[in-house]
Amino acid sequence: MKTSSINLSPAGLNHIVADSLVPGHIIRAKVQRVSQDYVMLKVGNGTIRAETKLNFPAGAHLRLMVESVSERLISLKVLHDSGLIKTEQVLLAEMGLKPQAITEAIIRQLLNFNLPVTYQAVLNLKKVADRYRISEEKLAVLIWLHSIGIDIATAEDLDGFHRLFRFFQGELPEKEAEYIKQLVYQRGDLFAGCVEIEKHSWVWIYVFNRQHSAKKVLSQHPTVVIKFKTLVFGNIWTRMELSNYKLGILMVVEEKWIKALRREAGCLQEALLIAGYSLVEIRVEGKKVSSVFDMLPESIPELSPVNVTV
Repeated sequence: MKTSSINLSPAGLNHIVADSLVPGHIIRAKVQRVSQDYVMLKVGNGTIRAETKLNFPAGAHLRLMVESVSERLISLKVLHDSGLIKTEQVLLAEMGLKPQAITEAIIRQLLNFNLPVTYQAVLNLKKVADRYRISEEKLAVLIWLHSIGIDIATAEDLDGFHRLFRFFQGELPEKEAEYIKQLVYQRGDLFAGCVEIEKHSWVWIYVFNRQHSAKKVLSQHPTVVIKFKTLVFGNIWTRMELSNYKLGILMVVEEKWIKALRREAGCLQEALLIAGYSLVEIRVEGKKVSSVFDMLPESIPELSPVNVTV
């Protein structure tokens, strides 16, 4: 990976963009317009002007790490992915930390959740992971808790963490729903539950907000992830998104059931079209899903506390 910097002035930034520009924070931007000495970047709902000698094509998507912030200048480091060196390895080297699978996984999850990647954050999370022997597949839940201000410090916290992981897997017993609700009650709305639609067939519904976690989960365009527990196909994870009044559906199942589920998906798409729904597509993929976090699209910048409704 090679790195280059671009600069911008704090003057003229709206408060939403300015608040996200803190050292170590990774932001995504889209190049809207290119001039000789500057580019116009779309960041979230705002547009910023950045001075640079680098050449970016209009429409390019950039990953930028905030390098330094002062009253007159904000410096952003442009991260260019290559197949030789991973982003996590470069960031670890810059922090003076030895490359390890666990620290790379922590940085990867921090990037996924658009959280600041700092030396202290990585070190603290690694200490927690080492102390409580938290595996890589459970790191997403650890980082999510960290993002809403909940840290693991006691044996009781650890017990709640493992219950929460089972909850995100869609395997939490219904009797523990109230416990999970209380665990994050102060951070936002969370309603836990599941429903048996026929004998031994269960449905878990997770609703993720595209807005900041401080806002209500029910936004205009939420991402809905549903886990169907069935006798025929086993677990079917389904993600539904509404964009420009069109519905996109992704269904994930074990590799051995892909062909059969694709046939069923074709019938489902036809039925939805007849019912008047405008579909982007229904896609079927085969892969391992450890938890609901494996189903989230990269376009979601932040997660609210999870709402589960039945």
